[in-house]
Amino acid sequence: MTARIITKADVERVLSVINQEMEGGSIDELHVQQFAAFVLFGAYTGQRPYSTISQLKVGQFREAFEHEKPTVRVEAAQDKIRMAHYVPLHPRLRKPLEVLCESRGSGERMFAFVSFYKWARQQKIPLSRCKQYFIPSDLRKFAEQWGDVIGWNESNRSYV
Repeated sequence: MTARIITKADVERVLSVINQEMEGGSIDELHVQQFAAFVLFGAYTGQRPYSTISQLKVGQFREAFEHEKPTVRVEAAQDKIRMAHYVPLHPRLRKPLEVLCESRGSGERMFAFVSFYKWARQQKIPLSRCKQYFIPSDLRKFAEQWGDVIGWNESNRSYV
């Protein structure tokens, strides 16, 4: 049991704040694309933001999109416990991730993690079920908790 409960509404609120910041002129469209893709990827996959998501390269996603059922191969060096694994990409992720791949080198990092991390800390986006603010690692927590709701059992998580 955890004191941090992350709901679907919390993730939607983060995405909403990202869009509001663009409308208000605080962030540009490139950052909106980066931040939204990061949030969606983290929420859908449950990958660790600091040790994994921040390390992924554009080329890994390009390779994933070459397959009928796209999966990103995470290298051992990009994983906290140093275990290479595959991460299936939900169809909802394809378009925002493909946009991030455009006009970029395969060796570039896919996500502007440091920028997103700093932005999220400054925003102080409140969570609905606890008296705390959103942090990037909440995306992993959300994936785990939402997995319980939809019946995505431990064997599915281990498969990823």
